[in-house]
Amino acid sequence: MADPSAVDAHLRQARARYVDSAKEDIVATLRIFKDLTSSTEMYTFPNTPTAVLTFKLSGTIPIEYKGGRYHIPVALYLCNSHPYTGPFCYVRPTKDMRVKPSRVVDQAGRIYLPYLSDWSYPGYDLSGLLQVMTLTFQESCPVFSNASGRSVTATPSASSTPYPNASPVNMPAPYQPFTGSSNAGSNSSSTPYPNYQPPYPTYSNIPAPASSQSSYPAPAATGTIQPDHMKASMLSALDHKFRIKLRDKLGTYYAEMQSIKVNLADLRTGQQKLKAVIEQLERDRRVMSNNMLAYQEKKMELEKTLQECDSNNAETDIDAVIDAVTPVHRQIVDAHSADCAIDDAVYALGQAVKDGTINVQLYLKFVRQLSRKQFVHRALIRKCRIKARLPV
Repeated sequence: MADPSAVDAHLRQARARYVDSAKEDIVATLRIFKDLTSSTEMYTFPNTPTAVLTFKLSGTIPIEYKGGRYHIPVALYLCNSHPYTGPFCYVRPTKDMRVKPSRVVDQAGRIYLPYLSDWSYPGYDLSGLLQVMTLTFQESCPVFSNASGRSVTATPSASSTPYPNASPVNMPAPYQPFTGSSNAGSNSSSTPYPNYQPPYPTYSNIPAPASSQSSYPAPAATGTIQPDHMKASMLSALDHKFRIKLRDKLGTYYAEMQSIKVNLADLRTGQQKLKAVIEQLERDRRVMSNNMLAYQEKKMELEKTLQECDSNNAETDIDAVIDAVTPVHRQIVDAHSADCAIDDAVYALGQAVKDGTINVQLYLKFVRQLSRKQFVHRALIRKCRIKARLPV
């Protein structure tokens, strides 16, 4: 099960440059290949003298080989510039297995694939790499069992899966660089590994090789060496060095270009959001302008009405201004007013008793009289509402 928090922690321990992009690629891969786990490990990159703490994906990948299902143990070491740089991949056999060298796996378990040499993000990712690795291993299983004579049966368990036994086939000889000797042409057809050059960009945590000498050995001092042979060997060594330096430069520039593209995409997304905010503000401004116009019109109308009221000095009778529509409704209004007045009078009498202005006997006398009148008013209101067909 992919644990995004653990992947994020391991990437930060390995000082990854692009944590978000690398995390997205790794978590998507772990969802497909559930037998892989993330961790960190000290790893020495090729052509570097010291080991550095590196993000590692390890576990097994399932393959179908000759009718059986096997789980191949692999380990992927990610550079700190992942996913813009391809990983370094190995077959890691257990104590019951041995590596079977082929055109894509060397004696040390190192995996060579065109997918790695042509790595280009975002077109290439870890899940695609593992799928290509699975298809390649199904054609030629990279490991075989140490125990001879063991039967080959399929089982889903990675720890107990019996692997194919070593068959007496002619294994290719290890790769020999060109030395300029006269018999070099006879070994050129038996080179086991294709010319898949894995990317070696310049990393901040990977120092440059300490020695500036060519990786090719000097020509042997034999009588068969001709000046043309020495010239070809020197040209080959110089071409190799120039290719490595050019690959380093291009890898750095490519990673920077990818980072600039990501930043440009973020800026364009922000530009779209700003445009949306500006459009919303423009709509709000138009609504506020319309509301302001309506407010000014109402304000002018109110000021005009107030001026007319101020010009009329005659006293206005409230009772004449507010009146009921029918006599029945007028009775309801009068009775309700009297009812409310009695409530106020009873409240005032209660306050007078508390203050000691009147005694209890006088308070009870007035309350009885007012209660009789209030009962009459409420009964009248009920009859009038029934007459006017209003809810009671």
